[in-house]
Amino acid sequence: EIEGNAFSYWAYHALRTHIDSHPDIDTAQLIESAQAEDVRSLITQLIVEPVRLDGEISTKYTTGLVARLREVALTRSIVDLKSTLQRLNPTENVEEYNQAFASLIALEAQKTIQKEISAGEL
Repeated sequence: EIEGNAFSYWAYHALRTHIDSHPDIDTAQLIESAQAEDVRSLITQLIVEPVRLDGEISTKYTTGLVARLREVALTRSIVDLKSTLQRLNPTENVEEYNQAFASLIALEAQKTIQKEISAGEL
C-alpha cells in the first residue's frame, strides 16, 4: 500500500483520497462519484494512457515504482526533520533533540531500503 503523503501533487493526493473512500467500486463508478472535475479528468487520463514499458508490467516493475514513491516521500520527511533539528539546541533540548535525531536515523534507514528496492537490489 502507498501512503497518502507519498503524493505531493494535489490531484494525485485527491485521487488517492477518493479511491480510499470508495474501495469497492469500478472505474466508471469512481469517475461518476468524483466531485471535482479535475479528479474525474485525471482518472480518465490514467485509464486510457498506456504504461510506457518494454514488455509486460511485472511485479518487479510495480514494486520498484511503489518503492520510489515511498523514497520520495521519505526524502521530504527527512528534509523537514533536518530543518527541525537545525532549530533545536542539543544542550537545552536534549530529550527532544535525541528523539528527533533517532527519528532521522530511522527515516534514513527506511529510505535506503526503499532505494534498494526501487533499484531492484532487494
